[in-house]
Amino acid sequence: MTYRELINQVLIRLREDTVASDWSGAINDSSTVNDYQKVIGSLINDAKRSIESYHDWLVLRETVNVSTVAATKNYNLSSGQEFKVLDVTNNSTGNSLSPVTQHYINSIKYPTDPTGEPSYYAFNGADSSNNLKVDLSPIPTEAQTISFDIVKYQDELTSSTTSISRAWRRWRNTIFYSCTRSSKLFSTSGYVRQWKYSI
Repeated sequence: MTYRELINQVLIRLREDTVASDWSGAINDSSTVNDYQKVIGSLINDAKRSIESYHDWLVLRETVNVSTVAATKNYNLSSGQEFKVLDVTNNSTGNSLSPVTQHYINSIKYPTDPTGEPSYYAFNGADSSNNLKVDLSPIPTEAQTISFDIVKYQDELTSSTTSISRAWRRWRNTIFYSCTRSSKLFSTSGYVRQWKYSI
């Protein structure tokens, strides 16, 4: 189900005018989508993110592999910033890496950073594309593959043709209910306003 189809499904339940055709670019920049329809679009994104963060959904899980380089401490995960780490494993040895604070990473580097097989990781900054970066400790001495098993949340919906993640069938009713309840406060329909005050 696309973003436009989701918006229209909520609008139908509110007895409001639907979005007749796909818009170009981001919804908030579109002149063919009215303000109320944009409100519904925002509510859908709010509901989607709330549901995504409620559970570690299988369909949102993925693995990010980092290839280590000897004497290199900092690595780019290339996965944005909206995700949750479930497990980190050194695929070359089978050992797990534990999360630590950057304070810990800094405290053990004197007089020099330890080297060897990484046992710990800590987030440290982001690149120009807002991808989070991690420091590994000890600093690797050879090429190995570190796997980050994560729950990656879908980006905010903005394009009319973007489809919600495959779990939409499970989330559909919750999204519709949440949006319909919230949007009654903003509805342009007299029917909905009357219904709101009668409950």
